[in-house]
Amino acid sequence: MFLTRIWLFNKRLLKKPSFLIVLILIPLSVLMLRLSVTGSEGMLTVAVSCDDSGDAVYNEILADLGSKGGLIEIVAVENRDDAVSMVRSGKADAAWLFPAEISENLREYSIDPTEDNAVVEVVQREESVLMQLSREKLMSAIFPHLSYSFYSEFVLMRFPELSDTSDENLRLYYDSVDARGDELFKVENVSGAGNAEQQGYLLSPVRGLLAVIVVVGGLAVSMLWLKDKSDGVFDTVPERKRYFHSVAYCFVAVLDLALASAVSLSLAGLGLSFGREVLLALLLAVHTVGFCVFIRTLCGKNELLGPVIPVVAIGCIALSPVFFDVNIVPALQYLLPTYGYLRSAYSANAVLWSLASCAFLFGASYVLHRIDLSFRLQKLYKN
Repeated sequence: MFLTRIWLFNKRLLKKPSFLIVLILIPLSVLMLRLSVTGSEGMLTVAVSCDDSGDAVYNEILADLGSKGGLIEIVAVENRDDAVSMVRSGKADAAWLFPAEISENLREYSIDPTEDNAVVEVVQREESVLMQLSREKLMSAIFPHLSYSFYSEFVLMRFPELSDTSDENLRLYYDSVDARGDELFKVENVSGAGNAEQQGYLLSPVRGLLAVIVVVGGLAVSMLWLKDKSDGVFDTVPERKRYFHSVAYCFVAVLDLALASAVSLSLAGLGLSFGREVLLALLLAVHTVGFCVFIRTLCGKNELLGPVIPVVAIGCIALSPVFFDVNIVPALQYLLPTYGYLRSAYSANAVLWSLASCAFLFGASYVLHRIDLSFRLQKLYKN
């Protein structure tokens, strides 16, 4: 009987065009974001050229920089005039211009590290945070070659007796020492956001915005339940079962939205493993239902619940780590489904906090329901 009622709830929702549109928009929006990242146009385009395109160091740097796709797209250009023209015409955001003999420039810079001996000439449209990030990427590609230039010059100045040592022998000794510095940093992310390889720079915003859609959808369904209740659709449902009936009503819609988000993230390659995404979707659905039922019970009627929805949506974005990490009062922030969902994606402790939040929300909403029921019964007896 219960499963039959759940199926009827779902069937009723799927007949509503607005609900179907939201379900379709979820995978469509994720797909568009995915294509915007992996397509032929990145968020920042840099044209790279060298006066001698056959220079060995230049080709090593170019290989380290990578090419198409991602946050910064590197485009190799035949000559510097074409690279500068791309910047002037808006086809590229910056141009990195290398000289003909990069090794010689690196040596001169290692002796006299001034702008006069600069290794790369940068032509750009405007300065931005992303532009600074691109230069960090350029520096990481140049640094191994610059490091060797500093090393070789130091050896020649500090140990003149080694001046007859060939460059090949110096290079062999230099390469035998692991000086990449990977062990200099021990990274521990206290926010529980996971490591960069797991999430990527777009994952948290996409996941967060999808969670906001699920929450808003749950509140919209809560308004629909209140309307059906006022229209007498549930008059045949006993009062003692009406609370659980309303929970099931909301859960059906929220579960559809949460699973659509999980499937979309997995198919687009922006999520974690499919099984983990499904578990997270179930957690989000349960948390959202508890939150929506609590808000609906607190408001009591659509005239109050309607204006609350945009406030909740803004609060979920502002108080959850969607675009930036927020850590004001975590115990209260965990009441928001978006906050618990984003934290739980990479932290086992956050899952426990989210479950505790779910228990509190369901318990509080049930107490409010019983209080409201007792008031209505007392009023009925007085009449």
